[in-house]
Amino acid sequence: MYLLMSDGCAQCDGGDGACRVGGLRIGDGVLWGLIGLQGLLIVLAAGVFRAAPVMPAGSELSVARSVFVAINVCTLTGFRTSVGSHDLLPLGRAVVMGFTLVSLLNYLAVGALALNRVTRAGMCEKRLLLATVGTVALGLLLGSVVLMAGGRDGIESVGLSILAVSNSAAGVDGVPSNFLTQLIVLPLMTLGGMGVVVLLQTLDALCGRAKLASATKAAWVTTAGAYGVGVMLFVLSYGLSETGQGVRAMLVSASGAAVNLRDAGWPIERVDAWPRAVQGAAIVLMTTGTWAGGTGVGVGLATIVVLVRGATNARAGKTVDRRVGIALTWLGVYVGLVITTTLLLLALEPSTPFDRVLFLSTAAVSNVGLSHDAVAFTGAGTWVLAAAMLLGRVVPLVLLARAATMRSDDTSAW
Repeated sequence: MYLLMSDGCAQCDGGDGACRVGGLRIGDGVLWGLIGLQGLLIVLAAGVFRAAPVMPAGSELSVARSVFVAINVCTLTGFRTSVGSHDLLPLGRAVVMGFTLVSLLNYLAVGALALNRVTRAGMCEKRLLLATVGTVALGLLLGSVVLMAGGRDGIESVGLSILAVSNSAAGVDGVPSNFLTQLIVLPLMTLGGMGVVVLLQTLDALCGRAKLASATKAAWVTTAGAYGVGVMLFVLSYGLSETGQGVRAMLVSASGAAVNLRDAGWPIERVDAWPRAVQGAAIVLMTTGTWAGGTGVGVGLATIVVLVRGATNARAGKTVDRRVGIALTWLGVYVGLVITTTLLLLALEPSTPFDRVLFLSTAAVSNVGLSHDAVAFTGAGTWVLAAAMLLGRVVPLVLLARAATMRSDDTSAW
């Protein structure tokens, strides 16, 4: 508890928050080690889904499907597939939740350590790692209590809470867009999408222990702005489509979509029932993503902030730091991945309409996991979609870690 509420520990160097053990900065090795660990976790998951009794006899997964499911789960994407949660044996459902939880902790820890360096927050890294566990535990506790109070059983409530905080749709067969969803599921998604550094700095500011850092202000402002723009975009899309939907139902749908589509991709509503204008709005939201250091991908709100500030500094004749180059790199990689995935899937799955392929490609690279139907590609299409999910998750992690490990004179403070 002391580390969660204090500025640091006796091993902090007092500059960037890096703790030292025996003179070694634990953050340097741990940061890259956790990224490597995630790769090993995906390999392990593929082996488990292939070899362990997760499916009924006679329905075992092929190598390609095992790899796809492993990447789908461990990248926190959560596409619906031909293998639904109801098809899995109890051990299979436990395996999905276990790999989701470990991946969630890993991504939040990597994001916290890296963002702490990039923004020069100077927070104790031991505190960040403990807070990662604490944030997830708090989210699971709150979500489980509220969902059980709403009539769901204990195991289902815990599972849905894990998936909400992780912003993964793996195993979510359907959640109605009702008051309970707005009350607890969407806030849990936001909790995971903000990341540990933002949450801790906000807690410190609320407790009067420190002023709210500029990066944290930017995180909350852009998140609120993305939510507001998302709601307006969906309402406008519904209005242009003349669906005849009531105002209250339209606002509830738009509010849920403005949070859900930027990261989680839960099947709260049927995509194939949306008019094309609404589907187009959904693609925009999936591209936007959440803040850096959280569970989301997409282009990312932090990327947008860095690029806008970089352009502003360039016009004013000020120095443009290297984070702008990293942000431009990720933007280019993201666009390239979406285009490449779309073209490959169109060639491999010619019977699938272009709009559905574009929607699926954007969802895969953004790790949103929302689709018109259950993903049932076979052969090369499965590998293309799996690669899109994997690269969409790994590349921004590596770039964020690269920015975090730059020399101090290479990266300016926010």
